[in-house]
Amino acid sequence: MPSYEASASIAAEREAVWSVLVDVLNWPGWTPTVQKVEALDAPELKVGHRFRVHQPKLRPSVWTVTAVDAPARFTWESRVPGLVMTADHSVKATADGVSKLVLRFTLGGLLGPIVGPMNRKMVVSYMAQEAESLRKRLEAGRRAP
Repeated sequence: MPSYEASASIAAEREAVWSVLVDVLNWPGWTPTVQKVEALDAPELKVGHRFRVHQPKLRPSVWTVTAVDAPARFTWESRVPGLVMTADHSVKATADGVSKLVLRFTLGGLLGPIVGPMNRKMVVSYMAQEAESLRKRLEAGRRAP
């Protein structure tokens, strides 16, 4: 089962990182890897809620929230025949005013071992862009004097 990870240290409190991360409807405003997010049930990030995510070079996918442990982690998954995609997003406080964001993407199901390696470059690139974009978004107002 292929799994990929990206991380970033962010000069912001964990709760600040969490509040931007779970506001999935506004992801298009800070990351170039997401063009549009639609709430299919309700806009809150709660277990069972579904969101349609539009990304460049990909077909729109419906993601269902499978776990939320605020303000530390949320997981959602998208399923198509033969493929289960799981995206885990976690935020840890590492030092005074610094948080570590970890994004993990796993491809399971019968086609996971085939689709994963074929799309590795794009997946890794998107995850790195998302982590860096979130870091920049949160650190934008915190310039040193």
